[in-house]
Amino acid sequence: MAHTTWRARVTADNITSPPRPEQYEQIQQHIAGATVHDAATGRLTFTFRLEASTLTQASASALLRARTALREALDSRAELTGLEVISAKEADAPVTGTGLMGRKEAANVLHVSPQRINELLKKDPAFPRPVAVLSSGLVFTAESIHTYAGRPRRTGRPRKDAGR
Repeated sequence: MAHTTWRARVTADNITSPPRPEQYEQIQQHIAGATVHDAATGRLTFTFRLEASTLTQASASALLRARTALREALDSRAELTGLEVISAKEADAPVTGTGLMGRKEAANVLHVSPQRINELLKKDPAFPRPVAVLSSGLVFTAESIHTYAGRPRRTGRPRKDAGR
């Protein structure tokens, strides 16, 4: 079976401090790509390309590389919390729409106030995480907000013991 080029994005959680320059160099030995640490969330995200015959093989290889890089560069067994693997062809395809929205647009879709978006982020683990935090505010994917808006919800008032 012919090899395909894939683009992988792997996210690790609970990385409290950013890697030092020499640690970034060690990471690059395992993952030739971009490594970004978000101090606000404690997430470390690796984005890189790899060769594999199938999506399953690409996913397994991406996870193995990320675990190895974390273990050897950071001496960490941090929890891997995200994996996205798509073909390089798909990753390089032109974007047909922005697919992004800010806090105000998300509030409009959900029929809530922008302040409620902040509450949902803090209190509802099912609420989508922003893909970026800019000086102008939070940025979400439109797909994640629309998916959240369409989720099944319980009707009626919350139970009295809810939130305890």
